[in-house]
Amino acid sequence: MKIYAGTVRLDGSVLNEVQMSGITAPEVLVLRAVHGDDALSGLREIKSDKREHGGERERLALKYGYKVVQGLFGPAHADLPTSVRGVNLAEDEAEDDKKNAPKRRRSKKPPTKAKAVDGVPAPQETLLG
Repeated sequence: MKIYAGTVRLDGSVLNEVQMSGITAPEVLVLRAVHGDDALSGLREIKSDKREHGGERERLALKYGYKVVQGLFGPAHADLPTSVRGVNLAEDEAEDDKKNAPKRRRSKKPPTKAKAVDGVPAPQETLLG
């Protein structure tokens, strides 16, 4: 089973983030179901290990509730997923951020100088020191 690390946004809020490590593949799916599809960011695989599906199912059920786990993975005898397809890896997210960032345009006009208004002269730039 693949093990991941990343940031979990509770209820999808960027104001309430928790760093987590040791997230199993089925736990990724549970976290998405509980907190929203965009709840995980910077997710990266850190290792693989051999876990018993029954033990992992029990751990998740105790932590997140039996109804959530059974609703996602079916009856208790069914195997759990061992990896998550389409996980946004940290490197992929960085590339997506670059692609989706707004493009900055450089102004071709030079900055304008202050003008006098109603006969009052424009303030002069001074160096304070």
